[in-house]
Amino acid sequence: LETAQGLPSDTLMFAFLRGAGKQYGRLTYQASSIWNRFGYNMYHGRKTEGANGYGFGPNKGCSLSLHKRLFFAGYLGGHSIFGTEAAQFTGDRLESGAPELSPLGRQHLRLAAWAKQHPNRGVQYTPVAFVLDFYNGWNMPRHLYRGDRYKIWGKLPYEKGDYLIDSIFRLVWPGYEDCSYLRNERGFLTPTPYGDNFDVLNNRCHPEILQQYPTLMLLGDVEMTPTFVERLTHYVRAGGDLLLDARHARALPETLTGVRFGATSKGVTSHLLASGKSFAEQPYTYTRLELAGAAPLLINEAGHPLVSVHRAGRGRVVVGAIDYWMSDALTYQVPEIVHMEPPYRLLQGVRALLDRYFDSLNPVAVTPGGLGIQTCCDPEDPKRLLVGLFNNELFATWRGTLQVRTGTVASARELWHGQALPPGPAIPLRIAAGDVAIVEVRLK
Repeated sequence: LETAQGLPSDTLMFAFLRGAGKQYGRLTYQASSIWNRFGYNMYHGRKTEGANGYGFGPNKGCSLSLHKRLFFAGYLGGHSIFGTEAAQFTGDRLESGAPELSPLGRQHLRLAAWAKQHPNRGVQYTPVAFVLDFYNGWNMPRHLYRGDRYKIWGKLPYEKGDYLIDSIFRLVWPGYEDCSYLRNERGFLTPTPYGDNFDVLNNRCHPEILQQYPTLMLLGDVEMTPTFVERLTHYVRAGGDLLLDARHARALPETLTGVRFGATSKGVTSHLLASGKSFAEQPYTYTRLELAGAAPLLINEAGHPLVSVHRAGRGRVVVGAIDYWMSDALTYQVPEIVHMEPPYRLLQGVRALLDRYFDSLNPVAVTPGGLGIQTCCDPEDPKRLLVGLFNNELFATWRGTLQVRTGTVASARELWHGQALPPGPAIPLRIAAGDVAIVEVRLK
């Protein structure tokens, strides 16, 4: 995978890469680019001749910080190889005749030496898989290689299911859609409010791979073939959580979903039973669900269930009655000034429900938020966690605490800077702007 450059969000693309590596049994790697929309990084000279100051030089292209953070994201994510595509040398030579290393080249060697000293990284914890259709053709809302927006297969307009994929991705990787458009490098690596705990698969995935994930959520328009239905049924009965909307749930047996499907209706509010909170929603369409063993999680002003949960075997099926989990098409008073706002919105009640659920799966948390978080488990040492914390802000130091939810901390050490940390329920940390912390935690 080529990363950085003017390409879409690396946090998002790593999720596709991890899922594909597992689904097809392949190793993964990355090469970070020295280019971006505003120039490219070279140390042998400088030149600016293009529009908006485009050119090359020591301070053009991607920052050293971004290359470093991409390395650590790949290290924790299981990449086999990492490299940068150019600019490792200055163009000058040392007295010995050897080429002089550039700041990027020196950083590259430092990272390689560190990785050699810390070979045991474990396996990144990703309990949730988003499942797309094999022929989804999905693209990000905007990217370098097209001037228009919201297209799939390179040129076809988004349909409502494609907007759902985008909306869920914005929920778990906020700001990903801005990647490469801003000089502060926002979106290449995003905050992860629930941890970077999500992979992306398609509906042709082998059942043994599906079983590796405690949770599957179907996104977009997924073809419910008999084979896929059989695999999902086995997945749930073996202990998995399956989240899907009514359009897909109709293909499953009633004994699995715990609901019967009726006519469609309209609604304008939602009420989350677990918290007691009510939300005024944009108008939405939903399928009336008759509960046949399932329990309601989210209801509307008519008392109709909008989201239900049903235990089947050792697993659970969560059915969303709302059309694609989202509102009906929004009407903008001045549509010509609308830029990146999508025409549909996830219901606030759905967001609140997913927020509680996704957060419950995260083994760690940080206070305050705003960091990227990757957590690795060690199959050979269950008392060890390796937690990567990414401060993707280039101008603000992060000060806060790391909380481990899976047990009592016996010891903690930050490995990148070699700093011992005080164990306890809230581990204090300071992460400079654009830097990372790699925290090794041992549990009692």
